[in-house]
Amino acid sequence: SLKAPIVALSATKSGAFADESAAGNVGQGFLSRFDLTFDYRAQVIHLEPNGDHDRPDRWSMTGLRCDATDVSRVLEVYPESPASEAGLKAGDRLLAIEDEDIARWSGARLRDLSQHAEPGRKVILKVQRDGKTWTAQLVLRDLL
Repeated sequence: SLKAPIVALSATKSGAFADESAAGNVGQGFLSRFDLTFDYRAQVIHLEPNGDHDRPDRWSMTGLRCDATDVSRVLEVYPESPASEAGLKAGDRLLAIEDEDIARWSGARLRDLSQHAEPGRKVILKVQRDGKTWTAQLVLRDLL
């Protein structure tokens, strides 16, 4: 069992999450909390809690959703989030995070910052909009 997991329900009408033959998708966030043993013959998966088992489940502490293939591109800023309070908007470009060029950041690394950093951490972003560049400070916090 997990304490207070964050889950999503899909209402899509096509694609993998609309497949009626699938009972669900637990995902990496859930599975990473266990050491897995697959018993193919018995068709059983054994889940043994590991060191990440009791880690709090977090959704987004930045309030940013960036393009998965181009993390510099801000696709969405969630209302009443650290990103919206810092003045960021969809369409902005991230140039750097913590003085590190955005080219060195992957989607996985940005997601790790947003979901696994400590609440209260201050993150400095270098942002560009309409040819103007400025710095923004996000104070990470749980949004759910």
